[in-house]
Amino acid sequence: ELNFGRVWLVRIGVVLLLTGLIFLSTYAYKNWLFHAGAAMKVSFFMIISLALTGAGLWLENWREGFRQYGRVLASGGLAAGYYAIYAAHFVPSLKLINSPILEGVLLTFWAGIILGYAVWKKSRIVAVMAIGLAFYGTIVNPSGWLSLFSALLLSSAGIWLMLRYRWVSIGLGVVAAAYASHAFWLGLYPGETVESVRLTYLGCYWLLFTAAMMVPQARKLPERIQRWMAALNNSAAWYLTVFAIPSLMPHAEIGWISLGMGLLWIGLAAMARTGKLWHPSLAVIFGYQGLLIASLGVLIEATGYTRFLVLAVEACVLMLGARNFGGILARGASALTFLVALITAFPETNGGILAPWLSYAALAAVCAAYTGIVRRDEAVNNMMAIIPACVTWLVLGVGVFNQWQSPSAVNGIWLLAVSVMLTLMLWKQSHRLPGLHELAMISVPVAFVSGWWYLREHNDLLLWQSVIPLLGTGVYWYMSPRLSTAWDDMAQNKQAKKSTALEWVFSVLLWLMVATTAAHHMQDSSGWLVLGGILAIFGHGMAQLFKRSSIGGPALVFHLSALMSVVEYGNFHPLAGWVPALLLVVHLALVDRGWRLLDGGVLMGALAFCLTCAVGTHAFQEFDRPDLTLTALGLVMTAWAYRCRDTSMMMAGAVFPLLVACVATVLIHGSLDWLRYLPILSALLLHAFLWRETKTDDHWKPSRVILLITGLVTLIIASTVHVEKAFNGSGLAICWALLASLLFCAGLAIRCRPYRLIGMWWLAAAVLHVVCIDVMRLGTLGRILSFITLGLVLLAFGFLYNKFQETIRKFL
Repeated sequence: ELNFGRVWLVRIGVVLLLTGLIFLSTYAYKNWLFHAGAAMKVSFFMIISLALTGAGLWLENWREGFRQYGRVLASGGLAAGYYAIYAAHFVPSLKLINSPILEGVLLTFWAGIILGYAVWKKSRIVAVMAIGLAFYGTIVNPSGWLSLFSALLLSSAGIWLMLRYRWVSIGLGVVAAAYASHAFWLGLYPGETVESVRLTYLGCYWLLFTAAMMVPQARKLPERIQRWMAALNNSAAWYLTVFAIPSLMPHAEIGWISLGMGLLWIGLAAMARTGKLWHPSLAVIFGYQGLLIASLGVLIEATGYTRFLVLAVEACVLMLGARNFGGILARGASALTFLVALITAFPETNGGILAPWLSYAALAAVCAAYTGIVRRDEAVNNMMAIIPACVTWLVLGVGVFNQWQSPSAVNGIWLLAVSVMLTLMLWKQSHRLPGLHELAMISVPVAFVSGWWYLREHNDLLLWQSVIPLLGTGVYWYMSPRLSTAWDDMAQNKQAKKSTALEWVFSVLLWLMVATTAAHHMQDSSGWLVLGGILAIFGHGMAQLFKRSSIGGPALVFHLSALMSVVEYGNFHPLAGWVPALLLVVHLALVDRGWRLLDGGVLMGALAFCLTCAVGTHAFQEFDRPDLTLTALGLVMTAWAYRCRDTSMMMAGAVFPLLVACVATVLIHGSLDWLRYLPILSALLLHAFLWRETKTDDHWKPSRVILLITGLVTLIIASTVHVEKAFNGSGLAICWALLASLLFCAGLAIRCRPYRLIGMWWLAAAVLHVVCIDVMRLGTLGRILSFITLGLVLLAFGFLYNKFQETIRKFL
């Protein structure tokens, strides 16, 4: 707070005072109050200036606490005097001096006084305030060429102070202030001077600041300061030369001006390298800025597609220079030049005309070289090389291969991607090619895009032209583990867990490409009846061979294509329709024999389910009794699944076909057909077998439950419909009672409690049927027969419970 009050409040007050004095002159010009002559007005301002200066000098020597205050006040007074002399020639109401030469002499004299005061006091704050306020005063009102001359004098004074006392802030400040006042003055009053005067003073500014760095005292300044001063000087001089403030409308010769200035700075860079005129470190600034500005000139003046190649090569040169000399400026300029080269490569920047593919091939080669240069630059993060690597492949894909015919383009990009990737993976000296690692890593997404491109354009490719894309995808699948490891190494991800995601993605892509190729070249889509199962078995065999499940899992989908072909073409190909089922049996046998790389249990169940669908679909297409075919399949698969002790195979290959067979036999065939009971009895007998053999194993319980429910439900439906049709609804209770008795006895025989309970419930249903329905609907004999039969059955049940009560108690 104390520092703000002692220093900044004074500075702000002086600025406000000077501003008030300046606008007071304008007010004097417009109002009748000030009718005094110009001499009186100028004298008034000079008196104020001298009074402020004198007060400042007195306060500085009066007390130690007022020294800083007095210096600031004195510097403000000197700046006010500088403006008074300046206004005596340019402000109409204050015009006292008509001679520009005399005005220039007086301004120079007063600038010398300011400089002398700063030197006398050896006060940087006084110098900053005096020179800064003088700059401020000269840019507020229009001043013609003499205002520029004044700024030139002030700049010379500031540079002298920097060199004399190593006041770096003043030196950099006057560089910025000179160009800023020039731009501000031209922006407010563009018509005050001609073009030649404007450019002449810009040249004088640039020569002054450039020559100042040749002085021995300047060469002793820190290299960083010298670079900043050179960079600021060159940038401001170029910008104000080629643009008119404030409209920012470029000159017609902007390209040639930029090219000329760029070549000049490149020449100065060569001279600076010798160290005779400037410090050698300035060669970097002159060289890079020269290349950048010259590049802009080429960009503007050059036509066609030569310019993006020139700019791309220049970006490489800049990055190489950054490696040798260092500096973030060079790297930034290189990145900017590289970006501009890419932008100019677009057809939209060249009249909508696409360049020849050879030009883009050359650009891709330069981009690859740029990738290597970035990779070797130790000051740049290694991951940054990924960006030019991506650009390289984009240029190749969009600019080169996109102009080729589809077969050549697809094969070309696959050959190139695989070659780059295998070079990295198989060549022991691949580290000698910088950038190869990044290009090979980016070839992975390039392979994905190429695969999509192949899927879109595969109709234009002959069979032999499809070999390279398919083999290329297979190679990428095979190399996927090493590619994943290489990517983790490049990303320095040492804790990454081993992942198989990449090889699964390539496996899916490979089989998708195989499917589209086969579908395109297959004369008849019914060929999938044979090809689907073959491809699935082949894929599983590849998985067993390479001990990698990723290639075999997606191939199993081809069994589904075979099933869909059975649905669509099975009616037209009776024999071929059984091929998918036969191949599924072969596949099941191979898995059973040891092809267990994939999840054996799940796989056996899935293959068994597909086998059921294949057999059932074609059986319904070919046979009148498909239920018997499914029953036979269920019994055979039961034996196979029981031998393998595979519950998933049992459920999908045995229980499921028997369920379909039972439902089909009830819905399709006539009610008086005795063969319809064969699938039902098979389901019940199979349940009885499983109950005896697997009663204590809960893994088999779902199969037993489904078989029991299926058999009993379909038996009830079939028997009920049969009796209804055969006896006109009579004897239904008798039938239920007899079947319930058989079920109850079977429960006793095999010690199956569910059979006994279901039998009893079924018998209760028969009793209710007799009491509630038969009594009213049947004749006398029918009623009698029903009651007698039910009575006998119940007696028999009672006898059995009495005779075998101890045994039944053990069952419970």
